[in-house]
Amino acid sequence: MGVTGDAAEEFERHRSKLFGLAYRMLGSAEETEGVVQDAFLRWHRASALSGAKSRS
Repeated sequence: MGVTGDAAEEFERHRSKLFGLAYRMLGSAEETEGVVQDAFLRWHRASALSGAKSRS
């Protein structure tokens, strides 16, 4: 289950806003980067599952 270019581009459009919000909450760029990466993985997993359900 790889990340398609379209999926990555869609997430990247929102990445800066997500980073800004998480940074204001956490105050650490390192922690924020981890949270943003976790958000991407969760988003990707959820979108892959919803795509699999719509194909069945």
